Amino acid sequence: MILDENLFNFTGRIGDYVVYWYRGKKCIRKRPKAPKGPPTPGMVTQQKRMQSASIFYHALKKAGIYPYWQKAAEGKVENGYNLITKVNMSAFDGEGQICDFTKLHPTPRLLASPNGMTLSPTGDSMWKLTWKNSPNTGCTGDEDLLQVLLMRDNRSFALKPADTGGARRKDGEALIKVPEELENYVHLFAFFCSEADGKCSESRYFYLLTSNF
Repeated sequence: MILDENLFNFTGRIGDYVVYWYRGKKCIRKRPKAPKGPPTPGMVTQQKRMQSASIFYHALKKAGIYPYWQKAAEGKVENGYNLITKVNMSAFDGEGQICDFTKLHPTPRLLASPNGMTLSPTGDSMWKLTWKNSPNTGCTGDEDLLQVLLMRDNRSFALKPADTGGARRKDGEALIKVPEELENYVHLFAFFCSEADGKCSESRYFYLLTSNF
């Protein structure tokens, strides 16, 4: 059977399917069918979770974190937005609220995280973060920069940076200052980033009101 070479460049609808190009690849997907009747409770729950994941995406973008997700999406069919919603959906409940902060992933895993990260209060709104560096851990660099993001509660997805004093992975510790205006931001996410290639590690979560870490 001989095919017209123009068919290889075809995009558009064929019956119940849509043919299109995405990131240099020919893709085909089935057209979604129109829902019949009112949405089910499960559909409403999924919609609310998706909406909240989308709001979280905008919060990450405003905090300057989105370029890491774009880096993670390189060579994949998904884009950064798709990865963020996919990875973080399980953190939201049926009302669209954050039900488990430990399931939130503000950053993708592109660099290795150090071992034994601990956080302890030192007084006067200061916290001491410590970690252990292993010489056998790949995908790391001594000069990887520590970054810390703070969140207030499950009703506001805004992310605020905290001062780490310019700590690097090689330091093994850092003093983190939580300013008075952020004293209600009790959820802390710490991660490392490489300034050379735009990669970061998966964040480690801490709850600042917990006395025993």
